[in-house]
Amino acid sequence: MPIDRRWTKAHTVVSIALLSSLLLLSMIGKWGPWFAQETPAPHRPATAGNLVLSIDSNLIRAQVIMENLVFAEDLSELAPQVKTVDLLTEEITRDFQAMAEFFTGDNPQFNRAQDLFREWKAIRDQVIKLSAAGPTIRAQKMVLGQSAAHVQKIRDALVKLERFTKKRGEEFDSKAYHTYQEEQKSR
Repeated sequence: MPIDRRWTKAHTVVSIALLSSLLLLSMIGKWGPWFAQETPAPHRPATAGNLVLSIDSNLIRAQVIMENLVFAEDLSELAPQVKTVDLLTEEITRDFQAMAEFFTGDNPQFNRAQDLFREWKAIRDQVIKLSAAGPTIRAQKMVLGQSAAHVQKIRDALVKLERFTKKRGEEFDSKAYHTYQEEQKSR
């Protein structure tokens, strides 16, 4: 006996009922995540160590772009590179502001890194101004010498800052564990 493959009214009614129930469940929220296009990643609070890494990587990227910028022969290449350096500088500034929340007192490592970054921004501005006039040997020497050396000083200050924060975190963990053990003994 051959199978009849014709679409009947019953098939249509069942299909509509299934689709309606799926739509209803997704609207209720039980199946909402299954149909979501994008689910944002949960926001994780920044740690001082992560901020140091973010600053360091963005600083390296900015320095590399500046090195490319001073060797650009066509001035039309200059604008996108300057914009990228500006965006990276803004991101580094935001990271420093976020990191300031971790240091309520006067922290010399943090202040040193932030002061060096402010000095580097002045060098960056001067290099961009020189490059806007066209490729010059002075801008190239400045970015390869003065700017690169300053970036290395900032990175060294960030390493010291990261060591400080790591040590402070380990001390906190040790004290918290000791307090926990004391509490368990007293029970």
